[in-house]
Amino acid sequence: MVRLKRGLIWRAWAAGIFILVTGAAMAQPASVNAVTSDTLEIQFVLTVPEDTTRTVFITGSHADFGPWNPARQAMTGSGAQRTYSLRVAPGTAVEYKFTLGSWDEELLDENGRVPGNFRLMADKPQRVEHKATRFGSGPKLEEKLSATGAMKISGTTRMLRGVASKHLSLPRDVIVLLPPGYAKDRKRRYSVLYMHDGQNLFDPKTSFLGVDWGVDEALARLVPAGKVEPLIVVGIYNTAKRREELDPEVEGEKYAKFIIEELKPRIDREFRTKANAAHTGTAGSSMGGIISVYLGWKHPETFSRIGALSVHFPLHGGKLIEQIKQSGAYPKSVRVYMDYGTTGIDANYEGYVQLMADQLRKWGWKEGRDFLVHKAEGEGHNEAAWRRRIDLPLEFLFPAREAGAAARRK
Repeated sequence: MVRLKRGLIWRAWAAGIFILVTGAAMAQPASVNAVTSDTLEIQFVLTVPEDTTRTVFITGSHADFGPWNPARQAMTGSGAQRTYSLRVAPGTAVEYKFTLGSWDEELLDENGRVPGNFRLMADKPQRVEHKATRFGSGPKLEEKLSATGAMKISGTTRMLRGVASKHLSLPRDVIVLLPPGYAKDRKRRYSVLYMHDGQNLFDPKTSFLGVDWGVDEALARLVPAGKVEPLIVVGIYNTAKRREELDPEVEGEKYAKFIIEELKPRIDREFRTKANAAHTGTAGSSMGGIISVYLGWKHPETFSRIGALSVHFPLHGGKLIEQIKQSGAYPKSVRVYMDYGTTGIDANYEGYVQLMADQLRKWGWKEGRDFLVHKAEGEGHNEAAWRRRIDLPLEFLFPAREAGAAARRK
């Protein structure tokens, strides 16, 4: 993981964002025995240099790992091979890394760089093997950003610090990106897009692994080009309970109430918004995609434009799709964008996304007008991939031509 300074907590807890890593430490699954009929055993084996005398820790998204505490779960063994066994329910997604007890000393790749999270889906008993060449912190984040020239946010933002909720146990920061000209034209109101994992949207210094979605830069291109209407984008930072809050089966409805009953009223008070559902959307990736689809289904009175990138439909065996199907309809007042890549975890998504799309077609939805599905060939499950295609959902959900037509009708 990138050496974490400012934004330490948020990036460390951005564990729901799945990144499959290649290179010297590629996982090599093999069969082992199941522990019980309703749990699976995952055996992690790490081969370290023979002169490694210090304790090696495994850290990650599972509760037994901290989660993401770099010095919580020690591996067993003191020689060249360190091991750890984890019992999980079938269908559990597990992300993990190896450290010597701190984020300054994590397992690096063969080029001495900080890799992304290792990731596996517990669909069978597994023995997962890795080889360590060295531990360290890799290049400092500031060095990476300086090399790319990405040192600041494009546009004007307002930060709402420590936003608390009566529905959720943890407070969070919320960042608001304002459209160009917002300060000059004090009569104009704007559509609003509520996005999840807000720390990853605009600022590479706070984003997971130092790569942001570039939503600010995309709008800086698309709005002047007449492709997207000027927007207010509300980025909701995640917390240590990200997975629970974005899971409709756990705290998803509480998260919905936080946005609908607490955050949105505040945004509508403090900023010049078009507050009705016709001008309000929500978007995210992975678990953020799941909760966005859920919000459009359950709360169309608030959200009419839904963006779901690399949507994690396999959650709970595709239960959300089945629930939507059994309900008999997805609200026709809502427009939906869905996509998926073809590598890493995204390679598992195509069937689920197409299943959802087929159901919408059966209900009379027209593709390209009511919903859009995009297959991102060769892309994986990470911020860099979402950055490369963020234009697509923005153009589909908030096209400038519709905003102009509405203004002319008035």
